[in-house]
Formats: sequence, structure tokens, C-alpha cells
Amino acid sequence: MNGVVCENVSVIINTTNNKQLKNIMITLHDLTAQTTADYQWDGSSLTIYVLNGHNYYLSAQKLDGYEPVVDSLTYLAKASSTRIIQMLYVSSTEEEYGVRFSRTSSDPVCERIKIKNGVVTYGDATQLVANIGTKSEMKNNSFDDIYPWSDIRIVTDNDNKLHANQIMVKIPKYYVKTTIDDNYETWMISKYHKDGYILPKMFRRADGTEADYYEIARYETS
Repeated sequence: MNGVVCENVSVIINTTNNKQLKNIMITLHDLTAQTTADYQWDGSSLTIYVLNGHNYYLSAQKLDGYEPVVDSLTYLAKASSTRIIQMLYVSSTEEEYGVRFSRTSSDPVCERIKIKNGVVTYGDATQLVANIGTKSEMKNNSFDDIYPWSDIRIVTDNDNKLHANQIMVKIPKYYVKTTIDDNYETWMISKYHKDGYILPKMFRRADGTEADYYEIARYETS
């Protein structure tokens, strides 16, 4: 089919059976043409056709107790290619974390935020601690078990032939959401592309696709 790309969309769900997703509606948003098209998922697979050179993204209806997230943001359709798009349903009770700053205070304090089961807590009420340990003393740090901090690793980069064996910090992909109102500026972080979240630029490749991680040098160079 000349000038058209076949996209194979695989929908998966978290902690439940895929059969519960049968007959849900998936919406294709064509940002170039400013149009939308709805498709009904049959419980196994869905093939859609999009115009070469158009930017688009997918969304899906919510289920009771779950919300859909897509593994990437906007796609640029390319001729004669096939793409598999993973759409994941995550529990709507998935915890979210962030911070907020007062916009009315002359000396604003960074205040932690935790959202769990739809309940929002702030500051000490989050019960989050970020103690720093030493070689001789272990400390309790809540973020050791919270993504993305829990998955940050120190690695040796041997891909760069000019600078082999560089010690790097490997940071896994995450999404962020920023809101500003009269009282607060708020920053939230999520493992998933949930509603209102965007991908930080450091995880965006030059061709527009998403990278699963970003590496930064652990030490300053001279």
C-alpha cells in the first residue's frame, strides 16, 4: 500500500487477564491531519494504517480500576515499516511521587508529595525519608525501593571507542508532569506515560523514538 505504514498494536494489561480488554475502544490521533479514528480491539491484536510522514499517537478508554498508558508518545509514520506499540493497563492505584514549592512564600520549602489509592499526602505525612548512608553505616532511604531511583545503576560504557571503559550513571526512562497554580508549582514523576505526563528530552533520540535509559558520566573530566 503506497505511502502507508502498517502498525501492529499489541495491548497488554497489568495484573489481570487480557480477555477483560476485549471490545475496548482504541483511538488513533492524527496530529498532522487533526483527525481521530476509533478501533475496537478484539482481545488479541489490532492492525491500523497511518499515512507516511504523519505524527500520531494512541489512547484508549479507561477500565474500572485501571488506566491505559502507551509505551511511547508521538510517532512519525515511516514508509514501508512496521511498528509494534505496547499499550499497558496499569492499576489506577499506582503510587505517584513528586514535590511542590510554594509560590506565595519568600523562602519556599520543597515539600514531598505521595499519591496512593487516590489519597494525596504532603511533607512528613508521606512518611518518606531520604537518609544518606556511608560505607560504615547503613541508613533507611525510602527511595531505594521507588522507581526510578531504585533502578539507577553505575555501569561501564564500552560502546564509545574513543573513550572506552568510562564509568557512567545509567538512569531508566521516566515521565514527568508539571503544574502551576496561584499557590504552588508541582513536579510529579511516573514510570508510565500517564495522563498529563511527558517524556524528558534526555530520553528522546534524534529520530524521535524513545530510549529506555540515559547515561551520564559519573565523574567530571579534566
